Order: sequence, then structure tokens, then C-alpha cells
Amino acid sequence: MTGLPLRYIALCAAAVLVVDAGYGTAQTLPKIMLAQCSVDTSDKAISVGKAEAALALAVGLSGKASFIATAARDSILLAASNRPEDRTVLGAASVVGARIVAFLNVRRLHHLVRSEVILIDAALPSEQRRGVGYATLRLHHADESVLADPAMLEATQRAFAVAMQDSLMYLQDSVDSAFYVRPTHLTAVGGITFTNDPALQPWEIFKQKVAVSYDIAQMIAHGLADADRYTVVDIETRDTMYAMLGLHLTENYNQVSAIELQQLSRFDVTHLVTGTVQRTEKGAVLTLSLNAIKPDERYSQIRSIERLVSADTKLAVREAVQDALTELLAEADR
Repeated sequence: MTGLPLRYIALCAAAVLVVDAGYGTAQTLPKIMLAQCSVDTSDKAISVGKAEAALALAVGLSGKASFIATAARDSILLAASNRPEDRTVLGAASVVGARIVAFLNVRRLHHLVRSEVILIDAALPSEQRRGVGYATLRLHHADESVLADPAMLEATQRAFAVAMQDSLMYLQDSVDSAFYVRPTHLTAVGGITFTNDPALQPWEIFKQKVAVSYDIAQMIAHGLADADRYTVVDIETRDTMYAMLGLHLTENYNQVSAIELQQLSRFDVTHLVTGTVQRTEKGAVLTLSLNAIKPDERYSQIRSIERLVSADTKLAVREAVQDALTELLAEADR
């Protein structure tokens, strides 16, 4: 594998050199101690060490705190005290000088990484802040096994930003642009429905709606993958969510059902992109819509964009999708 992204190289370095003192930041910054890190031990792409390195780098990049490495924490505790009260989480925080105690949970579902960060003020343990972040896994090793490290870092940055209540934390001039990240809406692709007009000459794209709807759904997912404010649930991950309910062979040309919406909501999916292709005298009209998923297993439209498909070809459909999606996401970023 060539051309490794900077965030992966940095995470590898952090995994080896997780240090106290917050990556050279001022000693006056509050120190964060990791109290517990939970991962799926059956997932070979994610480990406790990698998860801790992701949090350490996320904290260091924030400029808001410094991170006490677990190895440093344990060394300090071993040398400083044998008192039972210092073996509690809050007691350990006091000994190592941590103002904030962190709990980290990282999981992966197919191509989606979820990171949850809970921060507790050591002086006011009844007060806690929680953040959840997601990222789409895009990279693989040469042997096709997944490379989750960059997505782990993105998800953990987002979770930490939410917990710290600072959505612009990683968009500052002090942060290298390779690590620009902000909290996002978890977004899936819904159905692309086709409405033909029997009074007009038949078009092949309507006859081939199975393949064409899948092509459109994949284009939307790929477009969302590069959007700043959205984290995409790609088609394979979405179908994995559905399969967990026994919903197999989901057709992309059908409207998303109430039970599918319910399942998406269970996985914290808040937004949905849907589409229609309507046959007209001028050809066909493609409409893409961005929607918010509601608690009552329905969704409401936020905005929609229309484009004319002037020719009965897959290429014409793709061009219309690309144009409509670009405008749809541009509107969302305003």
C-alpha cells in the first residue's frame, strides 16, 4: 500500500510515542487520564493500544488538554502510593494530577467506526460530558484486510469535540489541515424510486432500474464520503444494519420502509438522502433530497435538487446525479 495519509502516519507515531505533557503544550493545560478503554477484542482491526493512541492524538491536536499515557499513569501510581484509596479511578487521578478522567469505547460495524468518549471532572465526578463520533473506513492493507486507524482517529476527534462542546476545535490555524475534522451527521442512502409514463416511449434506464438505482446509490455514498458535515453509512454497511434484522436483499429502487428507518435510527443515523427518477416529455427528471429522520419512523425533507436527464443512458444519469449531489451538499454547507 502506498501514499499513506498523514493522519495514519501520525497515529502510528502516537501508538509508539504516547507521551505525557500533551505533545509540548503548556503544563497549565488540564491533564486527561484514561480510566477505561473498551474495544471489540474479536475485531483485529481495532485494539486497545490503537484506540488509546487515537485519543492521545485527538487530545494533543485539540490544544485544550494534555494526555497522560496509560504506561506513565501506571508507573506514577506504582512509585507514588500503595494506599487502597489511590487505586480507585478518582484516587489515581489525584495522584497523577489529572483534572479529567476519560472513558473510551471504540467499535466497528463493517466500514463504519464509532467512538464514544465520556469525560468526568475529577473534582466534580457527578458531572460528565459525553461525545460520540463516527467515521467511514476507506483504506485497506495490501492483503485487503481493513486499515481502521485513520477512521478511528477521525471518529475519536469528533467524539472528543462533542464532549468538549467545541465543534470547531480541529478547524483552527494551529491544526494541520490533514487533521481538519468537525462533528458530523450520520447519513445513509435511502431508496431511488422510478416513475415511468406509459404514454411515452419506453426508456432503458427504467427497465434497468435495479442496476441504475444501485449505481445512483453508490454515487451518492461516494459523494457523501467527501462531505464535511456528513459521515456516510455506505451501502454495504447500511445493508449490514438491515441484515441484523433479517432484512436481506434490499432493493435500492424501493422507498425506505418504516422498519428500515427504525433500524437506521437505532444506529444513530439522523439523515437520509433519497431520490426519484420521473419520466417526462423532455426525458426524465432526477430529484435528490436530503432528509432528517424523525423519531416516529418517518423522515422530513430538508432540501431537494432537480436535474434533467436528457438522454436514455447511464452516463446521462450519472452526470445528472453528480451535478445534483454537488449542489445539494453545497447548500448543506452554507
